[in-house]
Amino acid sequence: MKNPELPYYVTQFFQSYLAGVKNASHHTIASYAATFKLLFIFCEEVREIKTEKLKLIHMDDGLVLEFLDWLEVKRGTSIKTCYANLAFQVSMYHSL
Repeated sequence: MKNPELPYYVTQFFQSYLAGVKNASHHTIASYAATFKLLFIFCEEVREIKTEKLKLIHMDDGLVLEFLDWLEVKRGTSIKTCYANLAFQVSMYHSL
């Protein structure tokens, strides 16, 4: 049975996939970590889900699209950066 807890998958993504499989640079890993931090802020402020309560089931298309919209509208993030964040989300899902 798959672990429904998001921290498990985040840890696997950073330790096993990015650092191990992809041999990602320190800068790439730091960029992805910053995206996760923003995602967690979004979940707490907008979705009212505490980071420690996040589960994999919360990470659906609706949340990702709302997160990207929040980045663009509320935080003034450029479209280019939003696309980079979308690419990050896709990369994570493919690594699971």
